[in-house]
Amino acid sequence: AWLARHGSSPLGFDTETRPVFTKGQSRAPATLQLAGEGTCLVIHLAHLELDSAGGWPPGLVDVLQNRSILKAGVGVADDAIELWESYGYELCGRVELGGVHTDETARRQQLGLKALAKTFLGVEVPKSAAITKSNWEASPLQTKQLVYAALDSWVGREVFVALGKLEPSFTQPSAQRTAASERSIPELYARRLARKAVRAQFETLDSALLQQVRHEAEGPGKLPRHGAKSQRARMRAVRQHVGALRQECARVLACDDLLQLYVAPPPPQTSVQMAGAPEEGVFDTEVD
Repeated sequence: AWLARHGSSPLGFDTETRPVFTKGQSRAPATLQLAGEGTCLVIHLAHLELDSAGGWPPGLVDVLQNRSILKAGVGVADDAIELWESYGYELCGRVELGGVHTDETARRQQLGLKALAKTFLGVEVPKSAAITKSNWEASPLQTKQLVYAALDSWVGREVFVALGKLEPSFTQPSAQRTAASERSIPELYARRLARKAVRAQFETLDSALLQQVRHEAEGPGKLPRHGAKSQRARMRAVRQHVGALRQECARVLACDDLLQLYVAPPPPQTSVQMAGAPEEGVFDTEVD
């Protein structure tokens, strides 16, 4: 019922996953959130009632896979990959907001939802570590969990709408781009693996360089005192340079799929009303 009433573009999108504290382990996303105008749907995937064929409700699948229905958020590609790996469904119509920036000198710095909400909506989004690390697979979810989950998806949609008002050319090109050239989830997954391999190579290089620096600095002292000091200074400078290069390459790799868009920040607001923000009871948990 919710999807029939509110499942039109644009939607805010997010997921929540039960945390794991053992390296190398992971869990499937436990919730999926969609936000429409003034309303949010929190789907408890960990306890979702499947259809007769053992799949998700067709209405939900249709919305998720419809490229013309935009789903905006931060880290959307990562969430989409986790959904695909865990449940086999592709999320289409993805709009990544993390590449939006208000500082033209910081084009490769990804913004989080909290920073986006502060900049473009003028609201402070509370982030509770206790709720973030809570058990999202438990049933029923607590009210504070539902509000927390709904708020993240609401921020995604409202930031997207606000960007359209500040930069009118933003919304329509987003729809055209996602429909024409959106990468498939398997392709995104392959690119993620390639990035991990490149990062591992940089980390190996950095480790080897550090060992070389230590070897030169702590060697047998064959160089004169002033020569040894100069050598250590040169090696330190080289290591700093390579380290900075590694970090920059990692940022570029991480932001490769981000929509890079500069938007002038809105003027400061003296008073802010969180109109339409989800509060207790202002969300739905029905999927049909």
